[in-house]
Order: sequence, then structure tokens, then C-alpha cells
Amino acid sequence: ECIVCGATFVRGGQAKCCSTECSRQRERDTHRDYMRRYRQIGGERVRKVDQLWRLRNEEWLSEQNRTWRAENIDKRRATKRRWRQHHRDRLLAHKAVERAVKSGRLVRGPCEQCGKPETQAHHRDYQKRLDVQWLCRRCHMTEHKQSNRAAQRAREIMGGEARPR
Repeated sequence: ECIVCGATFVRGGQAKCCSTECSRQRERDTHRDYMRRYRQIGGERVRKVDQLWRLRNEEWLSEQNRTWRAENIDKRRATKRRWRQHHRDRLLAHKAVERAVKSGRLVRGPCEQCGKPETQAHHRDYQKRLDVQWLCRRCHMTEHKQSNRAAQRAREIMGGEARPR
């Protein structure tokens, strides 16, 4: 039986996968799991090495991303559609802020943490659609990382019941 897709196959020797496709998928999954563990164990040092590699290969990464996006338009549309279906509350909150800023009912301010003028709206509670905190991109990402870490700790404590925002 194939360890990837579960199909029954007859093949001699040590074969664990029914096809080259399944074998490659197994290799990708194994590598992904390895890298996830590597990053968890290595911590800050690994993140710095990854960040340095990304800086050195920024042009190559940009080209890879452009190529992938051009070749996978349908996948991107499907992903966006799924996100909109699963996060309707977030979508409605984002649209409400967008309309309020456009009409002048809500005024975009500087970053509340560092003072930069270019800001994004951060919702602490998506049910309170116009209750936002204005943060620059860097502070906004930091805020989400902290809330995701808190959700991860809650999941570990509760045995997998909590979900990240």
C-alpha cells in the first residue's frame, strides 16, 4: 500500500510509493516537516540566516514569485475565494474601514507605536468594525505575530481547540 495516497500496488523490493508523483510528494512533505522542526529548534539564529539568504536572493525570489503567480492564477483565485468564505467577518470589517476612510468618517492617523505616517488598520475584534488601531506595516506584522504566538500557546494548553485569528 502506498504511504502517500493509500493505493494498493504490487512492486518488488523496498518500494513505499506507487508512483514517481507520490514519491516526490513524500519527499516534499518530509523536507517541509524537517524544515519546520529545524526552525523551531534553531530559533532566532535560523531566522536570521533565513532572513540574510532572502536579502541576498531578493531578485531571484521576486522573479520566482512573479512566475508562480502568472502560472497559477486559478489557484490564487480559489485561495482568495476560500479565504473570503471562511473569514467573512474579517472581510466585512476591512470593507467597512475602507468605506469609512473614503467617506471621511474615519481618519487614518500615524502609527500608534512608532509614529510612521503610512499606516494600516489593525482590528483587535472584527465584530467592532470601525474600532481600529493605526499601525505601520512593521508594527502591524509584529502585532499579528504576537497574537499568533498567544493562540499557539492556548492551543498547546487546551489540546488543539483554539484557532489563530
